[in-house]
Amino acid sequence: RLDVDVLLPPIGGRFTMDREAAANLAEAMDPDLVVPIHYNTFEAIETDSTAFADDLGARGIEVALDE
Repeated sequence: RLDVDVLLPPIGGRFTMDREAAANLAEAMDPDLVVPIHYNTFEAIETDSTAFADDLGARGIEVALDE
């Protein structure tokens, strides 16, 4: 078991995990803060970052989006 303060999961889905897998990982790791990375920088890794943040918010996990 790890004590995680900040988790930076990739959520783009094409070359990395997708937002659903990243949300499940975040829930399992229970960090203080999640800052998603590797998304929306080009077409192949576009994803709904707001849905990701809403999903984790519903699970009681704080998310910071850089948008």
